[in-house]
Amino acid sequence: MVFVSPSTDAPLLTGRQAPVYDPIPSGRSVSGRLSMPSSKSLTQRYLALALLAGRDLRVERPLLSDDPRRFLGALAVAGFRVTVEDGASAAGGAVELGAPVGSSPESSTASGVVRSIDCGAGGTMLRLLTAVLTAVPGRWRLDGVPRLRERTVAPLLASLRRLGARIQCLEAEGFAPLLIEGGSLDGGQTTLDAGASSQFLSALLLAGTAARRPITVEVAHLGSDPYVDLTGQAIRE
Repeated sequence: MVFVSPSTDAPLLTGRQAPVYDPIPSGRSVSGRLSMPSSKSLTQRYLALALLAGRDLRVERPLLSDDPRRFLGALAVAGFRVTVEDGASAAGGAVELGAPVGSSPESSTASGVVRSIDCGAGGTMLRLLTAVLTAVPGRWRLDGVPRLRERTVAPLLASLRRLGARIQCLEAEGFAPLLIEGGSLDGGQTTLDAGASSQFLSALLLAGTAARRPITVEVAHLGSDPYVDLTGQAIRE
């Protein structure tokens, strides 16, 4: 085995330091314990399920990077009480989610109130919430940074609309910002092209857990099977 490290004494080659090769003897073993980092993909799926269930949830060892923190902000907009324990991270700690109390999304729907959620640059968050919020009563506006507005959700919108979901593109068709009529997801059969992103299918599977009727999705193309398996695991748990 050879370890390559930069050397401050080595001559510069095309503006970079030349490597120094340090031999490491083979045949030895390393022992110890380590904690694997968590996953922001899995963290966001659990948060989406909490939003759909409208019940208390404790998420242990979440990965609280920017995207999951924005997702927690979306839960707060939906009325959840969000408590992040001191030291909560992929290595330990937890996030406590308290179900909404008091004014309900249904009452905001009746009054015409639109609840705005900022996804930042989070493509996963945008795609999951586009589907999930169709099953959560209320009126919801999803948006993000200009770069996020360039990421299409057109295949997902087409599939959701076949299931009764009412979603309006406020600017370009197939792109954020979106206005979503929550609680409009009915159920039935639909088709989906998930070749561009498996997140489209994951979003449908999550939302389908709270649809008024069972949904059946015929998938034409699928980009990444393992992430769909991850979604199924989160739903089962």
